[in-house]
Amino acid sequence: MADAIKNPLFTEEEFQKEKDKLIESLKSQEKDVSTAARRVNSALLYGSQHPKGEFTTIDKVQKLTLADVKSCKPQNERPRLLCRAYRE
Repeated sequence: MADAIKNPLFTEEEFQKEKDKLIESLKSQEKDVSTAARRVNSALLYGSQHPKGEFTTIDKVQKLTLADVKSCKPQNERPRLLCRAYRE
């Protein structure tokens, strides 16, 4: 499990499938009034520069590449803790 976290094997095909799913989900959310209200509320409450004030857009997802994902590592990787939590 720890090796899978440190060295994920994620193919371009799998990545594209996940992007397509996310885009479809975002398209359906665009029609939902409560989702739009939550986004505006978070942006106003936290500001657009805060992580909680940001939201994912179709444009952002379309620009994302597999190389971007692979180059992004969590700042505090803790595979041992994750494995321990997974086993319990």
